[in-house]
Amino acid sequence: MAFKGTQFTSRNLDDLRTDIETLLEAYGERVGGVKFKMGKIKYSAESATISLEANLPDSTGKVITAEMKAYNVYAQMDGINIALGGFANSRTLGRVKMDGYKPRNTKYPYIVTQVSTGKSYKMPLSNVRQLVAE
Repeated sequence: MAFKGTQFTSRNLDDLRTDIETLLEAYGERVGGVKFKMGKIKYSAESATISLEANLPDSTGKVITAEMKAYNVYAQMDGINIALGGFANSRTLGRVKMDGYKPRNTKYPYIVTQVSTGKSYKMPLSNVRQLVAE
């Protein structure tokens, strides 16, 4: 559904997000593989502010985000033996994939994706230490 509205609401901002993500994906492919990631949208009735992150691919064509780089550093410091992109089993979420680390989020810094649903979750270090690597 395309964005329509006379004022910004949470519902029509979902449509706007979808439209912008589609446009950015096509633009990123056209200009050499730039990957865009939309963040939070702050809004009032008449204005909206959207955060946007852009990442360039490395020499192999793979995009490495700041969260991915941070994961490699902090997982080693925390004694986590699950590689970035590796899979593990969680008691509550089932099979999860290790996606990244947000150093500014001190309570829930690790980012995992539940394989069965594709949903992303934040986890504290104590829960990540309980994961069983595959």
